Amino acid sequence: MSPMDEKDLQEFLIKHGCEAKILPQKVETTTVDQARKALGVPKRDIIKTIMFINESGEPILAIVSGDRRVDVEKLAKVVEAAKLRIALPDEVKEHSGYVAGGLPPIGHKKAMKTVVDERVFESEFVYGGGGTTRHLMKIKPSEIRRVQRAIVARISA
Repeated sequence: MSPMDEKDLQEFLIKHGCEAKILPQKVETTTVDQARKALGVPKRDIIKTIMFINESGEPILAIVSGDRRVDVEKLAKVVEAAKLRIALPDEVKEHSGYVAGGLPPIGHKKAMKTVVDERVFESEFVYGGGGTTRHLMKIKPSEIRRVQRAIVARISA
C-alpha cells in the first residue's frame, strides 16, 4: 500500500475546516534545519512531530518546537506509559499513513493520542511535516490541539 501524501492531507484539511496551508518545497525538508533554511523562519517556529510506541504497541504523537527535544520521561508521565520508544519508519507509516520525515501533526489515517508541548503555543503559526518529505504545513498550534484533541503539557527539555 502506498503512503498517504500531501493530497490526502489537503483533503483532510478541507473536510475538517482546518486553518492550515500546505507549502510545496523544492528540496527535501526532513529536518528542522532543512525546513528552517527553506522557509527562512526561526527554529522555534518549526515543529517536530515524533511518534512513540508505548508498552502496549499503541502510537503516541509528541509535538515540540524545533529548538527543543522531547523529554521522554515527561511524555511517559503525561500519557501514563510505563515505557516509550521512538517508532520505526514502518510503524510511522502503518499508524499514520505517512512516511517518516513527512509526518504531519494532523490528518492521520487513524486517531492517535497526541501531546503538544506548551512552548509550541508561543508561536502564532508553526511549520511541520506536510505529508511528504517535500511538503511542509503552516498551521496554528490551536488548530493542532482542536483537530487532534491534543493534550497540552510541558514535554520538552
